[in-house]
Amino acid sequence: MTPTQANTLGQVFKTARTGRGLSVIRLAERLAVNESWLIRLEGGRYTTPNPAMVARLAEHLEIDPASIDQITGGLLADSLPSVRTYFRSHDGLSDEALDEIEHALKEIRTKYGAPDQPGSAGPAEQIGGRP
Repeated sequence: MTPTQANTLGQVFKTARTGRGLSVIRLAERLAVNESWLIRLEGGRYTTPNPAMVARLAEHLEIDPASIDQITGGLLADSLPSVRTYFRSHDGLSDEALDEIEHALKEIRTKYGAPDQPGSAGPAEQIGGRP
């Protein structure tokens, strides 16, 4: 992420936080993060922020992850595992079950007009990836 992207991301978070009437201290307490981390993030000081932390913050402030990815060039989506990897490690599913999940996901993408080729309009094979 470039310094400009980091500044933009920080402004988005700061605007969302202040728009909800939250202080840095209060938001940091709610997320169980160090307030200096939040101040630095809002100030655009992190060009490689932890994607999991950014996702938690975005979720708490009700910011669409696609907006974060648009600003950052895919910080959140690029950090996600493939569907197969996620379900294999999280649920210990068999290859047959994973094949069924991938097939169902392909059908859903077709139904809603989302790309079904990885990389065609973003991380199509990643959990939470948005076209």
